[in-house]
Amino acid sequence: MSAITRLRSWFGYLKAFLHQRITRPLMVVADHIKYPGPENVSFLDIGRFFIMGLQQGDIQSRARSISFDFFLAIFPSIIFFFTLIPYIPVDGIQDRMLFLLQEVLPPYTFEAARTTIEDILKQPRGGLLSFGFLFALYVSTNGINSLIDSFNQSYHGIEVRSAFQQRMVSVYLTMMLAIIVILSIALIVIAEIATNYLETKNLLNAGPRILLLQTGKWIILIAMALCMISFLYFFGPSKKNKRPFISVGSVTATILLIATSIGFNYFIANFSQYNKLYGSIGTLIVILIWINFNSLQLIIGFELNASIENAKRSKSGKKKLIPGDQTGKDLPGDTKIYRSI
Repeated sequence: MSAITRLRSWFGYLKAFLHQRITRPLMVVADHIKYPGPENVSFLDIGRFFIMGLQQGDIQSRARSISFDFFLAIFPSIIFFFTLIPYIPVDGIQDRMLFLLQEVLPPYTFEAARTTIEDILKQPRGGLLSFGFLFALYVSTNGINSLIDSFNQSYHGIEVRSAFQQRMVSVYLTMMLAIIVILSIALIVIAEIATNYLETKNLLNAGPRILLLQTGKWIILIAMALCMISFLYFFGPSKKNKRPFISVGSVTATILLIATSIGFNYFIANFSQYNKLYGSIGTLIVILIWINFNSLQLIIGFELNASIENAKRSKSGKKKLIPGDQTGKDLPGDTKIYRSI
Protein backbone atom coordinates (compact mmCIF):
# COMPACT_ATOMS: atom_id res chain seq x y z
CA MET A 1 0.00 0.00 0.00
CA SER A 2 1.46 3.35 -1.06
CA ALA A 3 1.80 6.34 1.24
CA ILE A 4 -0.93 8.25 -0.64
CA THR A 5 -3.35 5.32 -0.29
CA ARG A 6 -2.62 5.03 3.43
CA LEU A 7 -3.11 8.79 3.83
CA ARG A 8 -6.46 8.66 2.04
CA SER A 9 -7.52 5.70 4.18
CA TRP A 10 -6.50 7.56 7.33
CA PHE A 11 -8.50 10.64 6.29
CA GLY A 12 -11.49 8.40 5.57
CA TYR A 13 -11.34 6.91 9.05
CA LEU A 14 -10.94 10.39 10.57
CA LYS A 15 -13.94 11.71 8.62
CA ALA A 16 -16.09 8.75 9.72
CA PHE A 17 -14.96 9.18 13.34
CA LEU A 18 -15.75 12.91 13.37
CA HIS A 19 -19.13 12.30 11.75
CA GLN A 20 -20.03 9.61 14.30
CA ARG A 21 -18.70 11.37 17.39
CA ILE A 22 -19.36 15.05 16.63
CA THR A 23 -21.54 15.68 13.57
CA ARG A 24 -24.33 13.20 14.29
CA PRO A 25 -24.77 14.21 17.98
CA LEU A 26 -24.87 17.87 16.95
CA MET A 27 -27.48 17.08 14.27
CA VAL A 28 -29.62 15.24 16.82
CA VAL A 29 -29.45 18.20 19.22
CA ALA A 30 -30.19 20.69 16.41
CA ASP A 31 -33.19 18.62 15.32
CA HIS A 32 -34.71 18.90 18.82
CA ILE A 33 -34.19 22.68 19.13
CA LYS A 34 -37.13 24.46 17.52
CA TYR A 35 -37.17 27.92 16.01
CA PRO A 36 -39.95 30.09 17.53
CA GLY A 37 -43.12 30.00 15.46
CA PRO A 38 -46.09 27.80 14.60
CA GLU A 39 -44.26 26.01 11.77
CA ASN A 40 -42.26 23.80 14.20
CA VAL A 41 -39.03 24.35 12.27
CA SER A 42 -35.89 22.87 13.82
CA PHE A 43 -32.41 24.35 13.71
CA LEU A 44 -31.40 21.31 11.65
CA ASP A 45 -33.94 22.22 8.94
CA ILE A 46 -32.65 25.80 8.88
CA GLY A 47 -29.05 24.59 8.82
CA ARG A 48 -29.68 22.40 5.78
CA PHE A 49 -31.20 25.28 3.81
CA PHE A 50 -28.45 27.62 5.02
CA ILE A 51 -25.58 25.33 3.98
CA MET A 52 -27.27 24.72 0.63
CA GLY A 53 -27.60 28.47 0.10
CA LEU A 54 -23.93 29.06 0.90
CA GLN A 55 -22.77 26.22 -1.36
CA GLN A 56 -25.05 26.95 -4.32
CA GLY A 57 -25.43 30.73 -3.96
CA ASP A 58 -21.98 31.76 -5.28
CA ILE A 59 -21.54 34.12 -2.34
CA GLN A 60 -17.88 34.87 -3.08
CA SER A 61 -18.63 36.28 -6.54
CA ARG A 62 -21.57 38.24 -5.17
CA ALA A 63 -19.39 39.70 -2.40
CA ARG A 64 -16.71 40.74 -4.90
CA SER A 65 -19.31 42.46 -7.07
CA ILE A 66 -20.71 44.35 -4.08
CA SER A 67 -17.20 45.32 -2.94
CA PHE A 68 -16.36 46.92 -6.28
CA ASP A 69 -19.56 48.98 -6.38
CA PHE A 70 -19.26 50.02 -2.74
CA PHE A 71 -15.64 51.05 -3.33
CA LEU A 72 -16.65 53.23 -6.29
CA ALA A 73 -19.52 54.71 -4.26
CA ILE A 74 -17.34 55.75 -1.29
CA PHE A 75 -16.35 59.24 -2.43
CA PRO A 76 -19.71 60.19 -4.01
CA SER A 77 -21.24 59.16 -0.67
CA ILE A 78 -18.79 61.44 1.14
CA ILE A 79 -19.75 64.34 -1.15
CA PHE A 80 -23.43 63.58 -0.57
CA PHE A 81 -23.06 63.36 3.19
CA PHE A 82 -20.88 66.42 3.69
CA THR A 83 -23.20 68.48 1.51
CA LEU A 84 -25.84 67.79 4.17
CA ILE A 85 -23.62 68.97 7.05
CA PRO A 86 -24.47 72.72 6.83
CA TYR A 87 -28.14 71.79 7.30
CA ILE A 88 -27.51 69.71 10.45
CA PRO A 89 -27.69 71.69 13.75
CA VAL A 90 -24.87 69.77 15.47
CA ASP A 91 -21.62 71.55 16.35
CA GLY A 92 -18.43 69.89 15.13
CA ILE A 93 -20.24 67.15 13.23
CA GLN A 94 -17.57 67.13 10.51
CA ASP A 95 -14.78 66.37 13.01
CA ARG A 96 -16.90 63.73 14.69
CA MET A 97 -17.65 62.14 11.33
CA LEU A 98 -13.91 61.88 10.70
CA PHE A 99 -13.52 60.36 14.17
CA LEU A 100 -16.22 57.81 13.34
CA LEU A 101 -14.35 56.85 10.17
CA GLN A 102 -11.14 56.49 12.17
CA GLU A 103 -12.88 54.08 14.54
CA VAL A 104 -14.28 51.98 11.70
CA LEU A 105 -11.55 51.90 9.04
CA PRO A 106 -8.59 49.46 9.26
CA PRO A 107 -5.28 50.74 10.68
CA TYR A 108 -3.01 52.86 8.46
CA THR A 109 -5.85 53.55 6.01
CA PHE A 110 -7.51 56.44 7.79
CA GLU A 111 -4.77 58.99 7.13
CA ALA A 112 -4.88 58.35 3.38
CA ALA A 113 -8.67 58.45 3.43
CA ARG A 114 -8.63 61.63 5.53
CA THR A 115 -6.36 63.39 3.03
CA THR A 116 -8.72 62.49 0.18
CA ILE A 117 -11.78 63.55 2.19
CA GLU A 118 -10.22 66.90 3.09
CA ASP A 119 -9.38 67.49 -0.58
CA ILE A 120 -13.03 66.81 -1.41
CA LEU A 121 -14.22 69.17 1.31
CA LYS A 122 -12.02 72.00 0.03
CA GLN A 123 -13.98 72.02 -3.21
CA PRO A 124 -17.08 74.23 -3.00
CA ARG A 125 -20.33 72.31 -3.27
CA GLY A 126 -23.77 73.47 -4.34
CA GLY A 127 -26.94 73.24 -2.34
CA LEU A 128 -29.32 70.35 -1.95
CA LEU A 129 -30.84 70.97 -5.39
CA SER A 130 -27.57 71.35 -7.30
CA PHE A 131 -26.69 68.97 -10.10
CA GLY A 132 -23.50 67.91 -8.31
CA PHE A 133 -25.40 66.90 -5.18
CA LEU A 134 -28.09 65.02 -7.08
CA PHE A 135 -25.47 63.21 -9.17
CA ALA A 136 -23.50 62.30 -6.02
CA LEU A 137 -26.73 60.97 -4.48
CA TYR A 138 -27.41 58.84 -7.55
CA VAL A 139 -23.88 57.42 -7.75
CA SER A 140 -23.74 56.79 -3.99
CA THR A 141 -26.78 54.52 -4.33
CA ASN A 142 -24.85 52.13 -6.60
CA GLY A 143 -23.46 50.24 -3.62
CA ILE A 144 -26.92 49.71 -2.10
CA ASN A 145 -28.33 48.84 -5.52
CA SER A 146 -25.60 46.23 -6.02
CA LEU A 147 -26.37 44.79 -2.57
CA ILE A 148 -30.05 44.41 -3.48
CA ASP A 149 -28.96 42.73 -6.73
CA SER A 150 -26.98 40.29 -4.61
CA PHE A 151 -30.05 39.61 -2.46
CA ASN A 152 -32.01 38.90 -5.65
CA GLN A 153 -29.40 36.32 -6.68
CA SER A 154 -29.94 34.24 -3.55
CA TYR A 155 -30.22 30.49 -4.13
CA HIS A 156 -33.44 30.48 -2.13
CA GLY A 157 -35.28 32.60 -4.70
CA ILE A 158 -36.25 36.18 -3.89
CA GLU A 159 -39.04 38.06 -5.63
CA VAL A 160 -37.50 41.00 -7.50
CA ARG A 161 -38.59 44.56 -8.30
CA SER A 162 -38.36 46.46 -11.54
CA ALA A 163 -35.11 48.39 -12.15
CA PHE A 164 -36.79 51.74 -11.43
CA GLN A 165 -38.41 50.52 -8.20
CA GLN A 166 -35.12 49.02 -7.04
CA ARG A 167 -33.28 52.29 -7.71
CA MET A 168 -35.90 54.23 -5.72
CA VAL A 169 -35.51 51.77 -2.83
CA SER A 170 -31.73 52.25 -3.05
CA VAL A 171 -32.16 56.03 -2.80
CA TYR A 172 -34.49 55.60 0.18
CA LEU A 173 -32.08 53.25 1.96
CA THR A 174 -29.13 55.58 1.28
CA MET A 175 -31.05 58.46 2.86
CA MET A 176 -32.06 56.32 5.84
CA LEU A 177 -28.49 55.12 6.42
CA ALA A 178 -27.30 58.73 6.33
CA ILE A 179 -29.94 59.65 8.92
CA ILE A 180 -28.84 56.75 11.15
CA VAL A 181 -25.21 57.95 10.97
CA ILE A 182 -26.28 61.52 11.81
CA LEU A 183 -28.37 60.34 14.77
CA SER A 184 -25.45 58.22 16.01
CA ILE A 185 -23.11 61.21 15.88
CA ALA A 186 -25.73 63.32 17.66
CA LEU A 187 -25.94 60.70 20.43
CA ILE A 188 -22.15 60.75 20.80
CA VAL A 189 -22.27 64.56 21.11
CA ILE A 190 -25.03 64.34 23.72
CA ALA A 191 -23.00 61.75 25.66
CA GLU A 192 -19.95 64.04 25.64
CA ILE A 193 -22.02 67.02 26.83
CA ALA A 194 -23.62 64.95 29.59
CA THR A 195 -20.32 63.56 30.88
CA ASN A 196 -18.70 67.02 30.76
CA TYR A 197 -21.57 68.40 32.81
CA LEU A 198 -21.24 65.61 35.37
CA GLU A 199 -17.50 66.24 35.60
CA THR A 200 -17.97 70.00 36.17
CA LYS A 201 -20.41 69.20 38.98
CA ASN A 202 -17.81 66.86 40.54
CA LEU A 203 -20.17 63.93 40.04
CA LEU A 204 -17.76 62.10 37.75
CA ASN A 205 -13.98 61.83 37.72
CA ALA A 206 -11.82 62.00 34.59
CA GLY A 207 -11.00 58.27 34.58
CA PRO A 208 -14.58 56.98 34.79
CA ARG A 209 -15.65 59.69 32.34
CA ILE A 210 -13.25 58.42 29.66
CA LEU A 211 -14.29 54.81 30.30
CA LEU A 212 -17.97 55.77 30.13
CA LEU A 213 -17.47 57.67 26.88
CA GLN A 214 -15.55 54.84 25.23
CA THR A 215 -18.15 52.28 26.31
CA GLY A 216 -20.98 54.52 25.14
CA LYS A 217 -19.35 55.11 21.76
CA TRP A 218 -18.96 51.38 21.16
CA ILE A 219 -22.58 50.75 22.18
CA ILE A 220 -23.71 53.46 19.76
CA LEU A 221 -21.53 52.06 16.96
CA ILE A 222 -22.89 48.54 17.47
CA ALA A 223 -26.48 49.82 17.61
CA MET A 224 -25.83 51.87 14.47
CA ALA A 225 -24.50 48.83 12.60
CA LEU A 226 -27.47 46.71 13.73
CA CYS A 227 -30.01 49.34 12.64
CA MET A 228 -28.33 49.85 9.26
CA ILE A 229 -28.18 46.12 8.52
CA SER A 230 -31.78 45.66 9.70
CA PHE A 231 -32.92 48.40 7.31
CA LEU A 232 -31.08 46.69 4.44
CA TYR A 233 -32.57 43.26 5.20
CA PHE A 234 -36.09 44.56 5.86
CA PHE A 235 -36.49 46.90 2.88
CA GLY A 236 -34.01 45.32 0.44
CA PRO A 237 -36.05 42.23 -0.55
CA SER A 238 -39.27 42.81 -2.48
CA LYS A 239 -41.36 40.60 -0.18
CA LYS A 240 -41.21 41.04 3.60
CA ASN A 241 -42.69 37.63 4.62
CA LYS A 242 -43.79 39.21 7.94
CA ARG A 243 -40.32 38.89 9.44
CA PRO A 244 -39.34 41.23 12.29
CA PHE A 245 -37.32 44.38 11.65
CA ILE A 246 -34.42 43.10 13.79
CA SER A 247 -33.98 39.56 12.52
CA VAL A 248 -31.71 36.63 13.30
CA GLY A 249 -29.76 37.41 10.14
CA SER A 250 -29.19 41.07 11.03
CA VAL A 251 -27.97 40.17 14.53
CA THR A 252 -25.70 37.46 13.10
CA ALA A 253 -24.33 39.81 10.43
CA THR A 254 -23.64 42.50 13.05
CA ILE A 255 -21.71 40.05 15.23
CA LEU A 256 -19.77 38.77 12.22
CA LEU A 257 -18.99 42.31 11.06
CA ILE A 258 -17.62 43.30 14.46
CA ALA A 259 -15.61 40.08 14.87
CA THR A 260 -14.26 40.26 11.32
CA SER A 261 -13.33 43.94 11.64
CA ILE A 262 -11.51 43.38 14.94
CA GLY A 263 -9.64 40.35 13.56
CA PHE A 264 -8.83 42.06 10.27
CA ASN A 265 -7.64 45.24 12.00
CA TYR A 266 -5.41 43.18 14.31
CA PHE A 267 -3.93 41.33 11.34
CA ILE A 268 -3.27 44.54 9.39
CA ALA A 269 -1.71 46.24 12.42
CA ASN A 270 0.60 43.34 13.35
CA PHE A 271 1.28 41.07 10.38
CA SER A 272 0.37 42.78 7.12
CA GLN A 273 3.10 43.92 4.72
CA TYR A 274 0.84 45.61 2.17
CA ASN A 275 2.44 49.05 2.58
CA LYS A 276 5.93 47.61 2.14
CA LEU A 277 4.95 45.57 -0.92
CA TYR A 278 2.67 48.02 -2.71
CA GLY A 279 3.53 51.41 -1.24
CA SER A 280 0.75 53.98 -1.06
CA ILE A 281 -1.57 51.86 -3.22
CA GLY A 282 -1.52 49.26 -0.43
CA THR A 283 -4.02 51.45 1.44
CA LEU A 284 -6.56 51.04 -1.36
CA ILE A 285 -5.97 47.28 -1.42
CA VAL A 286 -6.56 47.03 2.34
CA ILE A 287 -9.79 49.06 2.09
CA LEU A 288 -11.04 46.92 -0.80
CA ILE A 289 -10.30 43.67 1.08
CA TRP A 290 -12.01 45.08 4.18
CA ILE A 291 -15.11 46.00 2.16
CA ASN A 292 -15.09 42.51 0.60
CA PHE A 293 -15.05 40.82 4.02
CA ASN A 294 -17.91 43.00 5.24
CA SER A 295 -19.90 42.37 2.04
CA LEU A 296 -19.50 38.64 2.61
CA GLN A 297 -20.89 38.94 6.14
CA LEU A 298 -23.91 40.89 4.84
CA ILE A 299 -24.65 38.14 2.32
CA ILE A 300 -24.27 35.42 4.98
CA GLY A 301 -26.73 37.19 7.27
CA PHE A 302 -29.22 37.60 4.44
CA GLU A 303 -28.88 33.94 3.41
CA LEU A 304 -29.64 32.97 7.01
CA ASN A 305 -32.89 34.97 6.90
CA ALA A 306 -33.79 33.42 3.53
CA SER A 307 -33.02 29.93 4.89
CA ILE A 308 -35.37 30.47 7.84
CA GLU A 309 -38.16 31.62 5.51
CA ASN A 310 -37.66 28.66 3.16
CA ALA A 311 -37.57 26.19 6.06
CA LYS A 312 -40.85 27.66 7.35
CA ARG A 313 -42.44 27.35 3.92
CA SER A 314 -41.28 23.75 3.67
CA LYS A 315 -42.68 22.80 7.08
CA SER A 316 -45.99 24.59 6.60
CA GLY A 317 -46.61 22.83 3.29
CA LYS A 318 -46.22 25.98 1.20
CA LYS A 319 -44.18 25.90 -1.97
CA LYS A 320 -40.59 27.09 -1.95
CA LEU A 321 -39.28 29.54 -4.53
CA ILE A 322 -36.14 28.58 -6.42
CA PRO A 323 -34.51 30.01 -9.56
CA GLY A 324 -35.63 28.36 -12.78
CA ASP A 325 -38.31 28.25 -15.44
CA GLN A 326 -41.41 26.10 -15.68
CA THR A 327 -39.39 23.14 -16.91
CA GLY A 328 -37.00 23.28 -13.99
CA LYS A 329 -34.01 24.44 -16.04
CA ASP A 330 -32.01 27.41 -14.89
CA LEU A 331 -32.15 30.36 -17.22
CA PRO A 332 -28.93 31.73 -18.74
CA GLY A 333 -27.29 34.90 -17.53
CA ASP A 334 -28.83 37.05 -14.83
CA THR A 335 -32.42 36.60 -16.04
CA LYS A 336 -34.54 34.80 -13.46
CA ILE A 337 -38.13 33.61 -13.38
CA TYR A 338 -39.09 32.11 -10.06
CA ARG A 339 -41.04 28.90 -10.06
CA SER A 340 -42.64 26.99 -7.21
CA ILE A 341 -41.86 23.42 -6.25
